[in-house]
This record gives sequence, C-alpha cells and structure tokens, in this order.
Amino acid sequence: MTDCSTQSRARLLQQKVLQAPPLTGLKENQTKGKTSVEFTGADWLQDKTRRRRTSSPAMFAEKLGKQLGHPTRSVAGWLVSKLLTVRNRALEESVVQISGIQPEDTVLELGHGPGLGLQSAAKLLTAPTGHLIGLDYSAYMHQMASELMKELVTSGKVTLHHCDVAAMPLVDSTVDRVFHCNCYYFWPDLKKGATEIHRVMKPGGLMVTGMKLSSVAAFAAKRVMPGENWRPDAYMTALSDSGFTDVRMEDKQHTHITFQAIYATASK
Repeated sequence: MTDCSTQSRARLLQQKVLQAPPLTGLKENQTKGKTSVEFTGADWLQDKTRRRRTSSPAMFAEKLGKQLGHPTRSVAGWLVSKLLTVRNRALEESVVQISGIQPEDTVLELGHGPGLGLQSAAKLLTAPTGHLIGLDYSAYMHQMASELMKELVTSGKVTLHHCDVAAMPLVDSTVDRVFHCNCYYFWPDLKKGATEIHRVMKPGGLMVTGMKLSSVAAFAAKRVMPGENWRPDAYMTALSDSGFTDVRMEDKQHTHITFQAIYATASK
C-alpha cells in the first residue's frame, strides 16, 4: 500500500516532468507505487555525449582563452590574474627596460593586467612632466591595477582607463612610448588597434610588444588563442599598414628571460 507522502512526491515529480522542456526518449516508470523518469536508447547516449562535449578540452581551452583576453571577477578570472602575476612579471619588467623610456616621457601601456608593467614604468618617470597611462578592456584588471597604483593615480602621475584599444580617450600625437605584453592576440581587429595606437603617438615615438613566442604558439595549438591573430606577422602587417615604420621582431635576452620583441616607430 502506498502512503500519502509517497503519492504526493509522485504527483510533484509528474508535475515537474510536465513543466519541463520536451525531451525525446523520456520514459516514465511506475513500479510498486514509485515513479521514476529516465532517458532511454539513443537519446540517453546523445545527452551523455552533449555533457561530455561541454567539459571537453576544447571547451576548456575556449574558456581559458576568453579569461586570458578578458578576465572577469570570478574564480576563473582570479586564477588568471595569479597566472599573469607569476608568468608575466619578468617579461613586463624586461619590456619596460628595452622601451627606452625617458624621465619626462608620456608612456602608455596597453592591456596592463594586474599592473606589473605599470609599476616598473612608473619608476622611470622621475621628471615632473613624466606621465604614465594604462588601459585595459577588463573591468576586473582595471580595478586591480587601480588599487595597486592608488597613490600614483591620486597624485595624477598615473591615469588608468577602462576601455577598448580601438577607442582610446586620448588626444592625437601625445604619447612618446607604448608597450604591451601578451596582448594583441585578443584584439578582434588588429588593423583598428594598430591605427588607434598610431593616432595617439607622437612622430618618431616607439612602440614595443613583448611575448614568449614558444608559449604563445603552444597555447594557439591548443586553440586557447582565437583565430590567427596571435601570429607575429599578422600584427606586424597591421602595424605597417597603419603608418608605422621600421617594424621588426628581435629575440631578446634580459634578466634571465628569453623572449621576442616587436618594435615599431610611429612615422607621421
């Protein structure tokens, strides 16, 4: 004999099944007053395949790529921020050192992340007129860097923008040096980004891009990088087409790190 509580649970389950989206291969079993629902046959296999697909390495790589390009305030974004802090510190510091920053320069870092490169560059801008600008598309990274550079932001020495590289709130021909690390691969349009960088730079200004090409290529092979924008020749072509001259890539050895640097001079 079936008690009232069991009947109530059965009716509730049946109501949930009726309210749920239609599913093929759904079978309702009623045995000894108990109701159960299960997938059957090919539909069960298809559902299992769908669940495997959503947790596949390809899906993980896609999610990782999105977080690397645009970290969010989440567990994944926090982990990416830690990864950037550990893996990018030496690269950021090295790129700052080879950018030829002078004490009185106006310097721009693109995709500043947690703010490691900003810290290094700020130390070199010792003249009263020296000014550091940073921008990042990620609100999470913008907030982290704002907290890290709080005193210099308050003093006016550093200005940070939460914006797209293709639409920078900067006046034409005002920046002496631009640097960025592990950044351009995530821009949806390399030509727009390069054109905007050229617009804000002074004639003769230098831009330096740093990367560890072997690591980038390994990520690209696992489809972490979107499309083919990660390839240095694609970015170098965009720079040349946007008015930069003397565009070249060099292997560099600096403070116990081997990396690649792309140089470009703003010709106007």
